[in-house]
Amino acid sequence: AIATMLLPGANSNNSVSAFVPTSTLLTHSATHSTALYSDRASSETSHSAFSGDPHSDGASYGLRSSEFHSLEPINESEARRLRRKQDERTRARFATFGDELWDLRSKVVDLSTSVLSAMKSGNEAKAQSAREKLKAAERRDPELVYELQLAALFKAEREGKEAKAEAHKDEANAARSCLPHFNLEGLWVGKYGD
Repeated sequence: AIATMLLPGANSNNSVSAFVPTSTLLTHSATHSTALYSDRASSETSHSAFSGDPHSDGASYGLRSSEFHSLEPINESEARRLRRKQDERTRARFATFGDELWDLRSKVVDLSTSVLSAMKSGNEAKAQSAREKLKAAERRDPELVYELQLAALFKAEREGKEAKAEAHKDEANAARSCLPHFNLEGLWVGKYGD
């Protein structure tokens, strides 16, 4: 149900009303006053409505708090526990999206430059060392790993190597799980159009 309320600060001359779900209203039976839960009144009379004491006369015990008062934690299943550990290992393998990823990509550019300069100078040992560091850094970039694994997956499928294709698919999915633009699950609410 929806209730129309006079907003705080509004007077009768410029009456501003708002539609407020009645589930967000608290009523104190002793004073018959109605207030928004977020508008905590400073007066002592209406304070008992927000006190959180379930035994106070007529006071509401917060929004729906009686529903959650005596809940016990739900035991996590073994499958869920294993999945969480696998997700933690996967996230540890890849750089997190943001500053860490940008720093990693700067490091990749620097290492690429080091490989080229070492090759130009003829220092094969230095070039090999920089190449190893470059490969390790590239393995931490989830977007790069995702793209490379997809390319390897399609190539393995064309060649009919099913076991290899499955391994590349698993790696691509692991990298994909660390990319925020592929993980937009949840409730999306918005206003579309006019």
